[in-house]
Amino acid sequence: MKSLRALYIYLIAIALPSPRTASVTYEIAIEPFFQISSLELSSIYFALVLVFVLNRNRMLSIIGKFLTPLIVCILLIIICLGLFTEVASVRDSIFNNSFDGRNS
Repeated sequence: MKSLRALYIYLIAIALPSPRTASVTYEIAIEPFFQISSLELSSIYFALVLVFVLNRNRMLSIIGKFLTPLIVCILLIIICLGLFTEVASVRDSIFNNSFDGRNS
């Protein structure tokens, strides 16, 4: 009985947000730039999700091999830019009194 209840919870947790993730991905990232139907994109999207779910540990190790050195490089670049670049001067405000709430 407990395992059946857990299965119901798991199915509900997957069934409710999944269509929204596919539709938001389509409307925000794909539709403005590519001519592909929502059904095609959803099929591709959920196929990729299935691959990631079935091979979670393997995918995490593959992604980690590339992302960890990339993050370290980006952090080193940010630190070097912060240490070795000239600080720009602060410009005067275009407002008379920025904290006044009026733009006079």
